[in-house]
This record gives sequence, C-alpha cells and structure tokens, in this order.
Amino acid sequence: MDDDHARASAGTTGDARCGTNGGRFGRGVIRARRRARRGHGSDALALAPTTTLSDVFRTNAIDAHVSARSLNACEDPPARYPPTCVDAERSATATRDFKAMSSREHQDAMATMMRSQPMVLKRTGVLGDVSSKYVADRFQGLEQTWDFERVASALGASEWECLMCPSSKHKFLVCDASKNAHGSYYHIREPEVETMRCKFEDFVQCARNWREKSILFDAEIFTAKTIVNAEDIADPPPKSDFDQRCPDDFIKNVCSGIDWGWFNRFTRAQRFGQLLSMRLVAGQRDSLNPARYYLEESIHLQVNGRRRILLIPPKHSFGGMYPYPVAHPYDGYSMVDLDDVVYGQTPAFTSVRGLSFVLEPGDFLYIPRGWWRHEQGLSKEHIHLDFRLLHGKRPRARDMAILPVSRSIEERLAVAEGIHQIKHWLKVIAEAEDANWIDLSTVKGHKRIKMTQMVRDEVDLNLGRGSWQAFLRTMIDGRLDPTPWLNISFREPLYLTDKPVHVADTRNELEKEFPEFYVAKLKKEGYAVDYTPVSVFNPTHPETIASVPKA
Repeated sequence: MDDDHARASAGTTGDARCGTNGGRFGRGVIRARRRARRGHGSDALALAPTTTLSDVFRTNAIDAHVSARSLNACEDPPARYPPTCVDAERSATATRDFKAMSSREHQDAMATMMRSQPMVLKRTGVLGDVSSKYVADRFQGLEQTWDFERVASALGASEWECLMCPSSKHKFLVCDASKNAHGSYYHIREPEVETMRCKFEDFVQCARNWREKSILFDAEIFTAKTIVNAEDIADPPPKSDFDQRCPDDFIKNVCSGIDWGWFNRFTRAQRFGQLLSMRLVAGQRDSLNPARYYLEESIHLQVNGRRRILLIPPKHSFGGMYPYPVAHPYDGYSMVDLDDVVYGQTPAFTSVRGLSFVLEPGDFLYIPRGWWRHEQGLSKEHIHLDFRLLHGKRPRARDMAILPVSRSIEERLAVAEGIHQIKHWLKVIAEAEDANWIDLSTVKGHKRIKMTQMVRDEVDLNLGRGSWQAFLRTMIDGRLDPTPWLNISFREPLYLTDKPVHVADTRNELEKEFPEFYVAKLKKEGYAVDYTPVSVFNPTHPETIASVPKA
C-alpha cells in the first residue's frame, strides 16, 4: 500500500510539472493537483491534455455560438428541398472554424478546396474582426456595419434592377428575355419573375411592406474591364472597375470593409484566376433562388442575416438534375422543382445527394464551378456578396467538364441544324446511325458527317475515351423537348369567352380612394374581378393606420 501511495504521489507530482513553469500556476495553465482534489485519479491525469484558460474561453464562446444557432434553427423556415438529398456527414466535415484549426487542419482544408470541393470557413475575419486578441488585428468591416439602412444610405439615389415574384411562391426563377422570343421553340408566355428599376431605399420599403409580391435585390456592382495576371491584382480592386452607379461612399465601404489582403492571399494560394465580378444580393425570409449552376468559381461572403444553401455536385447534372436546354429561357436552372419534386417526371432525382450549409454573418463559402446551388433566406433580412473568379491554374476534374461540354455540343447543333433538331441529331450520333440519315454525295452531308465526328471527339477528349455514347444518351434523357407545363396557367387572349359586365358606379368616397374595398364588395356580390394591388407604400391607408400600435 505504501508503495502504491508513493507511486501515485510521484505520478501526481510528475503530472503537475508537465505544465509551463515547472508545474507552477502560470501562463494560464490549470494545475493537475487541482484536478486531483476534484476526484480524478493519477492515471486520468497522465492521459488528460493540458487545459489553458484560452481553451476554456474558446469553449465557452463555441458553446454560446452553438446555443444561438440552435435557437435560430428553431425559428428558421423549413428547408425547401427533400431531406433525403442531403449528405449530412459530408456537410458537417465541410464546415471548418478557421481560427480553431491547427496547421495540419489548415493544410487539409486548403487541399480539399484545391480538389474543387466546397468548404465553409467560419471566423476568417475577412468581413471584420472585433474580437481579436491583439488590437492591431481588430477592424470593423462590413459584418459589423452593413444592414439594409446602411447600404441604402451608401448607394444613394442610384437605381438598380430588382426581381419580383408572387409572394405565394416566393421563388425567383429568372427568365432570359433574349431567349424568350414569341413563337420560339421554348417560348414562355408569362414568366413568373418580373423586373423593376428602383433605388435600394425603395427596395427596402417594398421588402418590408409588400404582401402580394416578394422582391429580391441582385446587382453586379463590380466588373473587371481588362484581363490581367492574377498575380498583379491590386487590393482593393481599382475604383474604375466598379459600376458607374456606385457612389464614392459605397465604394469606400466595400474597399475598407473587406480584408482584401487576406482575400487575395487566399485566391493566390488556391491558384484562382482573375476576379471577374462582384454581386450584391439582398433578400427576405424564405426567399428562394432555385437550383442553378454557373461556369465560374464562386466565393460567397455572408454579410448580414442567415441563409441556407444546398450544393449538388456536377456529376448529378445529367443524373438527376435535368438542366434546361441552352436555348431555353430558363437556361442554367434545373427542371426539377426541389420545392415540390414530382418523382414520376424526374425519376433519376432519387439518386441525387448534396451538401447543406447554414451561412451566418462573417462566413466564407467556396463554391466550385459547375456545382448546383439552391439558396433559401432564413433571416427577415439578409445580405451577401457573390464573387466570380476564373478557374486559373487549378487542377481540372472530369466532372467539372460535363456542363461546358454539353453546352458546347448543344450550341454547335443548334447553329448547324436548328434548336428543334438538337435531340434528333444527338440520338443519331449516340446510336451511330449516321449512315441512315446523311447523304455523303452532297455538300450538306459532308458537313454533317464532320459535325457528328467532332461531337464524338469533343466528348472523348474531355470526359475520356469511349464515353461519348453513354454521355450523349444522358443528355437526351428527359430533356430537349418543349416545356408546355410552364404555360399551363396562361389564358390565350384570342380565345377568351368571358364577356365583360358593366356595372353602375356605386362607389363611396372611401372606395374611390382605396379601390380594394370596392373590389371586395363586388366579389361578395358574385362578380369575378381581377385586381392588381398598388405596390407603393401608402401611410394613409386604413390598414396601415390600424397596424400602428397605440401609445
């Protein structure tokens, strides 16, 4: 017993000396003897790591952060995508705390992004850091200063294009007007999203007061006018490349509110190309930007509010996501409505798996090119910056070439044979039926045989030898047909059978000033009345006056 007691005492003393200053209480080290008095044995002390006060404070901060996230999660709107399409394990490993990472974890995160895998970095300080240990490292950035009022003040009277959609759907599926000509193969009679030019101040008023419509601010505030070497990029970017509508105060905020030194060191370490553009996006709670892809590298900086984003790898592009054809007005979007998936029409979507993240103020998100993004607003008001960059000298993965190759093939066939013939010729090439459809004795036949061989060569060169047949078949599956369901609710004016009815004007003074009251009265009498509410905020409206709390 005495020997055991001596060995235990020696072990306790040895553990106490493992800390700094030979076991004395200094430099914030919690001594082992104090832990022993709490009932921990010597063996546990030998295996327990040394705990510093900074670790304790950091743990408390993380616990408080997790508690705040749990509270916010209870108040968040439900996810507008099927829960089965989320790979929860991969999503958790793709989120890193930048300040808490060790050197090895930092290298692993950088290597993961170099392999074109998405990553969320928290507490980078790129948008401001007021909690740094050293005063010299603290600065107030956009994270601490920007909200709707501050952005409205900085942008001033300049007008920008905003997107509007019915609040019942709250989904911003943008239609490309240049591809929506009347009588075209994919013509959409009545796009859901409209555009409106207004000041940011007006956007804020509309976002806070509209009930029948939802609004989204999405504007390109910076565009690189000249292509330069990525090593020569200045930080911050030159003032001349900002949009002419951006006032000096706004440019000053962007240049001083972002740690451009850190941002450019990151892009150079990742071997990105030049910064092409910067977009400012502001929205509301539960606003949805449905699944779409871009062919540039993207970096999102969450400035204000919270968002949920679902990222789907490009390997699912023709294996479940069903992208709209290049000639379609909804080019770049998925034909699958993730908010309400119809598996009978899109059966391959059952195999789709992606990563889901919740972005909070200060978060840094890297999105590789070709990845599908499905974004949903969680906060009542949220703002983020979207940076688009060239791919640069980064390694090129096979999956990243799927969408560029398919787009190139569709564009080539559209020029040679017409939009309505793309699907036919893809079938001919995929099934190797060239001889049945091409007359080699004519000039046109000679051009067609060269075109078919160029399509096969392009697929083999980018996706691997012998892959052309399987790839072309996946391009055809469920795509390249007209989309009549997009016009199902449209009523052709030439075939309307409703006859207008003229009624006597029985409006009183209140109904003349506020037409919605007269419309409500006519509906009660059995009339079918179409009425477009006034979108401009009216402080004298009875409902507005009634909503103001009484003192």
